[in-house]
Amino acid sequence: MIRLRALNEESSEESEKEEETPLIRREAQEQIAFAQYNEALAMLREKNFGAAKGIFQTLLENSFLVEITKRDGTEGLRHPALVLKYSCLKNMGMLLEKQGELQGALQRFLQASELDRSDVTLWYRIGKVALLVVDYELACDAFLEGLRCSPRHWPCLDNLVTVLYVLNGYLPCLLYIARAFELDPDFAKGLAFRDKILAEQPSIINDFSFYCKGYISAVLLTWR
Repeated sequence: MIRLRALNEESSEESEKEEETPLIRREAQEQIAFAQYNEALAMLREKNFGAAKGIFQTLLENSFLVEITKRDGTEGLRHPALVLKYSCLKNMGMLLEKQGELQGALQRFLQASELDRSDVTLWYRIGKVALLVVDYELACDAFLEGLRCSPRHWPCLDNLVTVLYVLNGYLPCLLYIARAFELDPDFAKGLAFRDKILAEQPSIINDFSFYCKGYISAVLLTWR
């Protein structure tokens, strides 16, 4: 009986060691990966963009980060590995954008957005790059997402007004012009677009009054 208990205890200890081994391995991988990331940041500070890009690419191809998804933890981006992957994707996107590889930059930015949808600066970057590749629908979606993160983010609001006008989305364009007037009543672009829309489609004011009645006074401010 004593021998049996000793065997069980030994088996239990071995089992605990086996469970600890993957955790130790993961922690070691995290330490190595963060060290490489810091090296890439140092390369960025030295404007050695090629070296930085190579390190970010290596990190993103590392199985340790490839396997990480937002579902891997309940902590969101507070999880160190998710923070690292997100930062690598965003930095890689900015490097590709700087080098004129716009489709590659968009791909990295969109992958980053799958990990964190609350970063208004990321959505603004996605929108601006989407404009450069003439993907107005994506640009519109990105600026809208940015405003969901930060309703008073002027760069997203300013660009969204332009994109909606280009897409002939006159009703929502008037809505966001009205929201812009609440922040800046002298918003020149908004005044110009509003006047053009109301001159071309004067009846749209009836639809606007019905669907966006809370903003009617703002959009008609100074209009004659």
